[in-house]
Amino acid sequence: MSRAEIEMAPTFTVKPKIREEDDGNRLVFECELNAIPQPEIAWYKDNIFIRNGHEFRITYGIYPTTKPHHYIATLEMNDVYETDAGMYRVHAKNLMGQVSASIKLNFDRKYHSLHISIQMMS
Repeated sequence: MSRAEIEMAPTFTVKPKIREEDDGNRLVFECELNAIPQPEIAWYKDNIFIRNGHEFRITYGIYPTTKPHHYIATLEMNDVYETDAGMYRVHAKNLMGQVSASIKLNFDRKYHSLHISIQMMS
């Protein structure tokens, strides 16, 4: 980062969303944000920190895009189970500030399907 650049706290440009893959056996939580410098990302389920690579089926990261100071944060979950339902929160922070957003994952037993609802938190 050059000295001429203005530092900026993380801000979401795209709210968290969930994409189903492999007939619902794989979920990708994704959001986009701007920040200077690049923020650190942490994910939580029901307010419990998710370790990256936990059980070898959950991984996450932050990736720069072609736009300056724009990033995509993802959480990937393989082998989705009913017990994975809950409130997921992504937390981004850098030296200038922090921001969080949550998304709720529900599992409908009657139809054996996932239902997704989004709840933004600042």
